[in-house]
Amino acid sequence: MKTLAAVTIGVAVFFSSASFAKFRPGDYTLTFYAGRKHAKSGSVCIQFVKTHATEFRNSGTWSSPDMEDWGGNYTVDGEYVRFYGTYPDNTGGYGVTNFYYHLGTGDVSGYDEWTFSSPPIQPLGEGIITLDHGCTPGRRHGRASIP
Repeated sequence: MKTLAAVTIGVAVFFSSASFAKFRPGDYTLTFYAGRKHAKSGSVCIQFVKTHATEFRNSGTWSSPDMEDWGGNYTVDGEYVRFYGTYPDNTGGYGVTNFYYHLGTGDVSGYDEWTFSSPPIQPLGEGIITLDHGCTPGRRHGRASIP
């Protein structure tokens, strides 16, 4: 009887821990909290489309209807959605953004940004993020550029 109880508890823990790792493509609001103080610096709508862009089963592309020419690829890697992309900057080059979001609680979620240039690569910013399902394209809040 103890074995059955242990198996039942193990199965319950497995399914409860696996359930948070579900990610559905669609529209999300991405909110930035920049720098060491994590001050809210803006939010944008981003759209995830499942296309199997990488070797990961749950992967695809993303873009922002709020910011033309900003987008890239995403993968669901265990407990994280990892997404990265590029955008044209005001110098004729490109900026690069890298995001990671914990699907369970949002803890340990963040971003970094740098210039796509010859070494040494110049950092542009970093901070934490929230990613909330649903958004209204064109209703960007805060800064008109990536923080």
